[in-house]
Amino acid sequence: MVSSVLEAELVAIYTALERAWEEKCVSILIEPDLKAIVEALKLGELPLAWGSYPIFKKCLAFSVNFSLVSFKFLPRVENSFVHFLAFQVRVNLLSRLSVVREVAPFVATN
Repeated sequence: MVSSVLEAELVAIYTALERAWEEKCVSILIEPDLKAIVEALKLGELPLAWGSYPIFKKCLAFSVNFSLVSFKFLPRVENSFVHFLAFQVRVNLLSRLSVVREVAPFVATN
């Protein structure tokens, strides 16, 4: 669970860093579609959004494990396929949750 889009993007970045580390990558290019995140990660400072600060610091700390970490802003219009996949995940997760929620009371009463 996240409290903002900024935090969600940072969680995704941290997950990508973890996955790249597990795959033994030495360098990684991360292309978020939030320009503020790219600028903050390049500067190493997050001026606002204190609720997102812990995951931001985790991203910075984990980045030192690589010989090269690059952050490049990628406008959303150029990243539509990833957003389509994220939408599909949300829809499928919601439908799975709603099915469980609808079935659980029925099972519990029988």
